[in-house]
Amino acid sequence: MLLPARESSISERRAFTISERKSWAVLLILSAAPAKSTEGIAEARDFERLGRIIAESSDTKRAVVGSKSSGMVKFSAPVKILCETSIYHEGENLRIRIGTRPSPLALAQARIIADGIKTSWPDAEIITIPIRTSGDKNMSPFTTDPRGIKGLFTREIEKGLQLGEIDIAVHSLKDLPVSMSPDLPIVAYSRRGNPFDALITNESCGKVIGSSSLRRRLQIARLYPAMKVIPVRGNVGTRLKKLDEGEIDVLVLAACGLQRLGLTGRIARIFTADEIMPSAGQGIIACQGRAGEDYSYLSCVDDDISRDCATAERSFSRCIGAGCNIPAGAYAEIHGDMITLKGLYIDDAGNFLKGTVSGHRKDSETLGVRLAEMILG
Repeated sequence: MLLPARESSISERRAFTISERKSWAVLLILSAAPAKSTEGIAEARDFERLGRIIAESSDTKRAVVGSKSSGMVKFSAPVKILCETSIYHEGENLRIRIGTRPSPLALAQARIIADGIKTSWPDAEIITIPIRTSGDKNMSPFTTDPRGIKGLFTREIEKGLQLGEIDIAVHSLKDLPVSMSPDLPIVAYSRRGNPFDALITNESCGKVIGSSSLRRRLQIARLYPAMKVIPVRGNVGTRLKKLDEGEIDVLVLAACGLQRLGLTGRIARIFTADEIMPSAGQGIIACQGRAGEDYSYLSCVDDDISRDCATAERSFSRCIGAGCNIPAGAYAEIHGDMITLKGLYIDDAGNFLKGTVSGHRKDSETLGVRLAEMILG
């Protein structure tokens, strides 16, 4: 639920309703403290149950949280009430609002997470909230923004998360910037789907291949030097329509996206990592949350192998400086306690710089750094 930011001096006394949801409400009273004091008091009165109040002091930036049992917290003034969020109490049904893009693939991935939660929390109330992003509305920054499209498909969803309009955000991990805000961390990594890229053809024997990212296009051009490779944008359905209508003859997409949409039958072949190095995190669904909140209910969909592989791959990409306009890829595999990480960077001269490192999976982050340093020389 979105609440306007509200500032109040301790010299004032105000009472206002923060939230009214069904049959319960939380009332906040800002009480004046003694004249020489720098403290105010926030008192939360429980009408049916006490929700969670997040307050932040504008001078100390110290967050204070009212719990069901405490009913009262202190803070330094002035105070800005940022938002109110729902909280789970023992004996109550879990209620989760999932925010994601409105594309068929994004909604399918949100269902995967929701179904996973339902296996452990069968009575949970899970609501999916589609949120249109800048990338859904306008893809022109694809060619004008030096950062490429990283972030174009996540900004509005993250804003909803910050404002308490949703409880978790569900993304394709490969769409998330490799440097994340500490306030909105990744709190769960799904079991990985197929991490590789797939080829789809309209059987026309034509010589035009379409793909979205520069990483793919440069690798495809090397594999098929006699064919013309052009950028193709849009969601999976839009790209397949362009293929079927003859705008292009061959299309390269992430295999996992086709499989999650029930389109496995359209795949003509799947490339190996040695042929087309995938994007870091490809095949993994990421759940993003707010720092400091309890997401233990996501343990049923959080996969340790995916987490460690993603950590290594994204560490490599971060050190390389990779985005959609910087051609780089990474792929990690885990066997027992050991992890092997492969990386690719294509420099401005068109040189394909590759490398492989191995080590203990607990060192995934440093392995990514080590591989980047090795490749960059």
